[in-house]
Amino acid sequence: GGRLLRVAAGGSQALATGLAEPVALAWERPGVVLVAEAAAGRILRVVLADGARSTVVEGLRRPNALATLPDGRIVVVEQATGQVLAIDPRSSVRTLLASGLALSLEGLDLPQNTNGGVAVGPDGAILVSCPGDNSIVRITPRKRAPRGGNDT
Repeated sequence: GGRLLRVAAGGSQALATGLAEPVALAWERPGVVLVAEAAAGRILRVVLADGARSTVVEGLRRPNALATLPDGRIVVVEQATGQVLAIDPRSSVRTLLASGLALSLEGLDLPQNTNGGVAVGPDGAILVSCPGDNSIVRITPRKRAPRGGNDT
């Protein structure tokens, strides 16, 4: 329905409406979530207290799973490209973490609203579920370079 709802015992409240195929949600920090809009190719930040929203990053190709890394970067799984990216929400700098993953549903007998998933383990490893071949891929990102160094 293009909505982000707060559900409680007394009913539900729409925090955001008019979203373009919202498919994934991740905590950014207490009281603030990130929402992947697959059809719009963007990630939104939504403040839960008042529903205020802002665009974090645009130009993605069917983002369908999100997680946050301990350093604040956002892990984004792009279904259309088979890639996993780490995106700095302050600068929008993108780092390719993996490519060639079986994320596409084309030619498969699966509902089109089937999504993969992503999780970050306590050791920082990223686990991505790939519906295209029923696999789970473990990605161990390199440590970020010290200030002034290269980010790989």
